[in-house]
Amino acid sequence: MAEPFVELSSILQNRIIRFICAIILSAFLMAVLFIAGCGQSVSSGKHPDTTIIFSPGETTRPDSVIFRWTGTDPDGTVSFFRWSLDDSAWVESYSNEVVLNGLSDGAHWFQVKAVDDDQMEDPIPARVDFFVISNVPPQTTITIGPSSEINVTNVYFEWEGTDENGSIVGYEIKLDGESWTWADTTFIMKENLSSGEHLFLVRAVDDEDMVDPSPDSLSFTINNDAVLFSQLTELSYGQERTEYVFYIMNTGLINTLSWAMIPSIDLLRIFSEPDIDGDGEPSGDFTEISQGTIPAGGKTFIKVTIDRDQMSPGAHHWWINVTATNIDNLGSDGRILVSAQIPGPIEFLEWTILSSVDPTSDSGGSDNSYIEAGEIATLKFSLINIGNISTMSTSATVNSGDTLAVLRIENAGQDFDNILAGGIVSSSDMEPVTLHMSYDVSDGSTIPLTVLVQDSWGYTWELETGLAVYDVGPVQVYQVFVDDDSLGSSNSNGDHKLNSDDRGRHIEMPVTLHNAGGHDLKNVNATISSTNTNIIFTGNQVSYGDFIGGASGTSGDDFEFDVSENYDGYPVTFTLTITAEVFFAAEGDGTTYHYTWTSSYQADN
Repeated sequence: MAEPFVELSSILQNRIIRFICAIILSAFLMAVLFIAGCGQSVSSGKHPDTTIIFSPGETTRPDSVIFRWTGTDPDGTVSFFRWSLDDSAWVESYSNEVVLNGLSDGAHWFQVKAVDDDQMEDPIPARVDFFVISNVPPQTTITIGPSSEINVTNVYFEWEGTDENGSIVGYEIKLDGESWTWADTTFIMKENLSSGEHLFLVRAVDDEDMVDPSPDSLSFTINNDAVLFSQLTELSYGQERTEYVFYIMNTGLINTLSWAMIPSIDLLRIFSEPDIDGDGEPSGDFTEISQGTIPAGGKTFIKVTIDRDQMSPGAHHWWINVTATNIDNLGSDGRILVSAQIPGPIEFLEWTILSSVDPTSDSGGSDNSYIEAGEIATLKFSLINIGNISTMSTSATVNSGDTLAVLRIENAGQDFDNILAGGIVSSSDMEPVTLHMSYDVSDGSTIPLTVLVQDSWGYTWELETGLAVYDVGPVQVYQVFVDDDSLGSSNSNGDHKLNSDDRGRHIEMPVTLHNAGGHDLKNVNATISSTNTNIIFTGNQVSYGDFIGGASGTSGDDFEFDVSENYDGYPVTFTLTITAEVFFAAEGDGTTYHYTWTSSYQADN
């Protein structure tokens, strides 16, 4: 029985040995694979790096959002990039730029990472966070308007607009079923409205033509059964005062209306006249009474006077409150709006001289844009309205306060359209004004002139100004030349200087003169002299002929002198006495005036 057991034990022993060998072999293979894997993970490759070089600011608009980037790899090259917006999938790109359009409003983030030639990615992508916001529409608010129920037919509104990311350029308004109409102002008076329900709407428009999608609105009801205010009628509109007239009507059938008007400032005065005869027209018999009673169906005329002469320039608006008893529905809107607009002030800007000529001058005169004695000057002027209210149908008249200097003014009156607030009436808008100057006006004086500006509202502005009369001359030494070149009459060393080398020599000295004035000069002559006794003149007078204004010239002759043997070589001072004639003409008559100037100089030494 022992042999079978031995055989079975041997077989089991062999199987156990094979099983142990298999385990050892598997462990060896796993170790090899592990070592191989570890060898790959400790490779020497390095990750690339990514930098965003251009991106929008913290806040941007939704169109054309641009990103630009660059990448570097310390041990190779960057092959391509992958970018992502928000949490979207990564997009492969071989470009360094992407343009994103149509982004939604709100917060966004953009990421980009470089991928190198070993397929290694930047482990920390470059990132930019930004916020997209579209143009925010403007908002509109009605600030002044009627209450829910009123009994006046003229209704006043004011409003304002705001724009979060731009500016307001205007408004659109509508009443009831009207079409939208454009408004540059922030107020309007709707007049002669009918009884019943009304709806007023206004919406702002910004600088990108975006309109408030939710216009502000105000609904109200007009009930004319008790009190009716008529439209203001302008009786007069002048510089001193403005008068308006309207009426209060009791449209009830039973109750007597007691009324009172309370002006807000002392410049407003209230007059009244009951419509006793019932013809519906005021007779003009107004009394300064600001309260009274109106029987059922009756009417009282109210006159409001505004003292304008005490007001500063600009637009003025006042509410006059009307209180009433025995009428339940008058409410807080029983009030009348009166206004006054004070234009200007107007200020003088400048004169523009078109021409100034002497009509009797042999040369036709020198048109040098200066006004001179004896000339006929043609000029224009310009004005500016420095206020915020335009003038109406404006005119201007030029007057001179010196009738001896200005003999006559032609086309002194000017008519032109309105001078807009802040606007300029330039010389191109004017007709030329012609001044005939007297020939005995003082040189260098200022002629006083007044420009009287008026408009159709009755306002006047007296603008004081003046024009300078240009001086005659002077004539001055412009250039001196020492001619000692032994040519002509001179016989010295030719150094063109006056020094000790010129002792006993004869010198020529041409002198150039300059007419520094604006007048044409006739018969210009010069005489030379010196206090140095070593200079002996042999030709001390030279004629220059005629000089036009502002011109320079020389004579055909030179000044000549001999230098004494006793000359010490020091600089010599020469003095020229220059004479000229000027002819002034005006109104066909004329006079010749004689002028003399002196000018000293030293010759080069």
